[in-house]
Amino acid sequence: MSGMLWGALVGALIGLWGGMQRSAAVNGGRVSFHGADLLILIFGALVAAAFGAAVGYDLSGMR
Repeated sequence: MSGMLWGALVGALIGLWGGMQRSAAVNGGRVSFHGADLLILIFGALVAAAFGAAVGYDLSGMR
């Protein structure tokens, strides 16, 4: 269980970082938290957290 939580946390942070990098690239170096940029940040973090939880589940030997 701990592996899943750590995986989800790390995945969410990576997803947020990636979304912020994308937002900054599109908006001339400034991170935007409005509209589509906010949705990309949220969904990117959720997808990365789900992937991280799956990896943590697999690596923790709970299968």
